[in-house]
Amino acid sequence: MTEAFARIESEFGTPDVLVYNAGAITISNPSELAVDDLLSDFTVNVAGALRCAQAVIPAMAERGSGSILFTGGMLALNPVASRALAAIGKAGLRNLAFTLADELAPQGITVGTVTIGGIVAAGSFFDPDLIAETYWDLHTGERQREVLYTAP
Repeated sequence: MTEAFARIESEFGTPDVLVYNAGAITISNPSELAVDDLLSDFTVNVAGALRCAQAVIPAMAERGSGSILFTGGMLALNPVASRALAAIGKAGLRNLAFTLADELAPQGITVGTVTIGGIVAAGSFFDPDLIAETYWDLHTGERQREVLYTAP
């Protein structure tokens, strides 16, 4: 990851925005969770997000601006037993976003999360183009910290 961020910076300059949209979803009930699966999914869902944020924070702080945006899921707010690992990961990601937002706001860095509560599909309420506008609104400051993107 360090090499990837170094290449991005050398080819394109310091990022203005980081969007972390990775996710791991192992299907298992909590009583049957394998610790290795928990750690693997948590690494993708939360630790990867933290590592990516840490890669861009120094330059954004030096510049005094930037946005770090995470894709969350409604499982963080409404867990389902068979998706326990995703629920744990998305709850962890949401808390990471909120704590980073509190820490980095004085440095001019916006941190937010778009919490999606449905299946992303073109032409639906969860159309990727509409969701992209939500990320843009967070970046430009038209929306604050968390957007719950759920069907009306």
